[in-house]
Amino acid sequence: MDTPFLANLIQGFRQVALMDALMARKACLFGEPQWIVAARRTFTGHVAELSNLAMRIPAILEQADKLVHAKRATPDVCEIATALTFCVELERELMDWRLQWYRDPAVEVHPTDISHKSASCAQPYRTAGIEKYPAFLERFPDVARAFSTVIEYPSFTAAAWHDYYWACLITLREAILDVSRLNPQPLLRSSNQDEVLTAAVYECADSLCQAVPFTRENYANCFSGILVISGPLQLASKWYERQGDVAKLAWCRAMEDDLNSGPLNVPYVQRNALLSRRFALLGG
Repeated sequence: MDTPFLANLIQGFRQVALMDALMARKACLFGEPQWIVAARRTFTGHVAELSNLAMRIPAILEQADKLVHAKRATPDVCEIATALTFCVELERELMDWRLQWYRDPAVEVHPTDISHKSASCAQPYRTAGIEKYPAFLERFPDVARAFSTVIEYPSFTAAAWHDYYWACLITLREAILDVSRLNPQPLLRSSNQDEVLTAAVYECADSLCQAVPFTRENYANCFSGILVISGPLQLASKWYERQGDVAKLAWCRAMEDDLNSGPLNVPYVQRNALLSRRFALLGG
């Protein structure tokens, strides 16, 4: 990455490769240690570090899939323990990243919340009841109340960063859940481990969806806004379908149908193919 042009070009490639790798659940070239070291020398800041953490996820997903789909009478406890260790350590690093971001004095908060901003930890979002969005309730009367709470962000950039974070975390937490079910020894000191881990994945899926009414109202008339909505819907809907969560799955499908027939009318296939570009734009 000898020149700014080359550095920016490679950074764009990294983000596209990341999303493709997450969707394919296969290790990514840019997730190899030497590439991450090189990236840390070249790119700095919160977004760059989140990108570096995210680059490690596809390899973990690939290993988790191999373990889950391996047809063995007796599970390999050492392999399972190693995979869980990598998953849990990276989950902790992602959550630490979010905490450090919130502690940054430059973090965006809502203008009305400036007086409540603390140097120790600000939260660059707020919540509101779905009743604050009457147009949303009117357009989706059958499904709108699947989520009673809406997450609001101070800017499009803040929404996109959170979207990136939750998208990474949901794939990682699903892997933790899947591999933990193979482990003869409990991961948590809890009798309801499966319930706790399932709830952790739900936190990610719900957080992705709860921002949609806000994003739809403020940014759905721009192409980037469409992508910021459609990416989370794909990840969340897969989880709700897996869980048999009929109400939330119906909500996701209603949002998807609305995007297909909305003012930009961007076809599903095209948006799916261009989804990687949103990560490139965010990470660049």
